Amino acid sequence: MGYAIMTKENKMSEKFKGLTPLVLVFTHDYFTLSAALAKRHTGEIISQAYSTNLDLEAALEEVLQDLRSSGYRLPKRAFMAVSYAVSGLFELPVDPKKPRPDKQMQELVRYELEAHLAEFKDLWSIEAVTQGRGYINQQQRTTTLQLLNEKRSSGHAGLVRFSDIALEQGFINVHQRDEVLDLQNEMTADDELLECGWQPQVLAQQDAPDLQYWYGAGIDRLKRNAWARRFRHDGIKLVNFFPIEEMGIPSASGHIEEHQAILIFNIGAEQVHCFRVEKDQWNQAQITAMTSEQTEGLSNINILSEIGLSLLTGSVEKIYLQFNHKENKPSQESLEQLTIKFDKPTQLLTGSDNKLMTPLSLLAQLVGQYKQDNCLIAIAAEDPGPPLWKDISFLRYAIPVVIILAMLCNEIYTSYSIWSLDKELVELKLVTRKQSQINSQMSAVMSVKNRTETEISTREQELIQLQSEIEAGELFQSRTMLAHDLLKVIEESVNVEIMLNSITEPPRSKNPGFHLKAWAVSEPAAVRFISKLKRNLGDVSYKVVNELNQADKNRYGMSGQSIDLWLIPDAITKINRSKGI
Repeated sequence: MGYAIMTKENKMSEKFKGLTPLVLVFTHDYFTLSAALAKRHTGEIISQAYSTNLDLEAALEEVLQDLRSSGYRLPKRAFMAVSYAVSGLFELPVDPKKPRPDKQMQELVRYELEAHLAEFKDLWSIEAVTQGRGYINQQQRTTTLQLLNEKRSSGHAGLVRFSDIALEQGFINVHQRDEVLDLQNEMTADDELLECGWQPQVLAQQDAPDLQYWYGAGIDRLKRNAWARRFRHDGIKLVNFFPIEEMGIPSASGHIEEHQAILIFNIGAEQVHCFRVEKDQWNQAQITAMTSEQTEGLSNINILSEIGLSLLTGSVEKIYLQFNHKENKPSQESLEQLTIKFDKPTQLLTGSDNKLMTPLSLLAQLVGQYKQDNCLIAIAAEDPGPPLWKDISFLRYAIPVVIILAMLCNEIYTSYSIWSLDKELVELKLVTRKQSQINSQMSAVMSVKNRTETEISTREQELIQLQSEIEAGELFQSRTMLAHDLLKVIEESVNVEIMLNSITEPPRSKNPGFHLKAWAVSEPAAVRFISKLKRNLGDVSYKVVNELNQADKNRYGMSGQSIDLWLIPDAITKINRSKGI
């Protein structure tokens, strides 16, 4: 959760041909998923791939397939920088030397970031999303906005929209308009629960002695969990998320040794982030959204000068610019004008090869080179798992395994006992033949023989009983796997609109199968859930019967749809699956 990114596990690098340590990094800005394989210690990118597919699972498959086709073996761990991480600088009554537990810090940071969430969502206007998707360029965006303003000023306010004018001008088609509107709704969805990372800023000016500046960032928990699941499905562990606007800080802050302080501008498609860095600490930060007119190449550079002058102090000796969007790159003349306005040297952030650093290359450099005391905010991609002795999933599989091993050990011991008794029986028969001439001892020998045979019979009965127990254990294992598969199918069918009330299995004397009760926020949500459940149940040879979907209130008194149905074995599906149909 906190702000450490380099751990012992991070230092374990994947090898290509046993020689080259590699690092796998990704960036995502809602529109494009980018991935790269880079050398861990230099950050040099050796292979990269891109996908603009809005289906994130398909996009991940595409980039991984492209990277694998380059001939390199992919590492089992990955890192991702995203543009939809909400960030901000704020004060907390927490001493960095004595931080609160992670859960408390999580709530404190999340509460502070909620104030930034509404401003962050305002960045995703319909024109910004349309341009970000690549359906219009900056000139078409400006033209459409001008026509929109003209129509609204002529009395059509509220009757015309940006997408309608873009459609009329032929810049986009109906399919693109609907896609952009759906994407905007997803990007500005409400009720987000943020998962956060944080870092103290010990050099920031404090307004109160009991307060300390912290810089925090958060990502929607649903997006975080969805990404983690997609990576796990492809055999890769996603370690951390990073805000994409911070990627330029590690490279630029490497010049702190020669400068007392620097300003770093990170310029995106719709916003500008400005950081003042002193001794690798963010002394101050400012995030400003740009208007549609200001996004056009930053030709007037006023937005940069207004932001920078508010953070410019006498200690700042140099200014660096990092661009996350190629359309915003300024000309050399603009850089010279900025140098004059700030009265400080201004240059683009470049690597050792004098090429512009991309967020991908910066992230690769960050993961490969920077130590814990220089790291940026990292948001854990997964919650830490419980201890092994509290892990229900582990116990679910461990208990049957222990039972089976106990049965196997018992069976081995029984076999050994039977072998020992057989050997003893042979010896007794030999003694009996040797002493057959002694009639007086015949009865004693026969008595021993009878006792031995009785004991063998007892052992055989015990063996039969153990075999029955083994069969019962195998049945228990198959039932456990069935329950696991059914629960997994139900989990894949449930979404945020569905509340599960109960899943019960009646005694075998009654109807076979499982009785499921649930509640949905609406009738369409209930229909979608039942339809998806029916499709998924075919994978485990079960089907839905006796379904009942009617209006009802849930246990909290909310109106919705009550769902009542049975999951029973589907013999026809099972036969078809066995035949390969």
